[in-house]
Amino acid sequence: MDGPMERIEAELFIDGGNDAVVRTPGRRFPGVAM
Repeated sequence: MDGPMERIEAELFIDGGNDAVVRTPGRRFPGVAM
């Protein structure tokens, strides 16, 4: 990583345990985070 981390707010759609469907600011479609 080149610089310090940035804290953002993300919209959570589904919390399934070890994975989640989230949409981050500036993105049109959500993605899966594991």
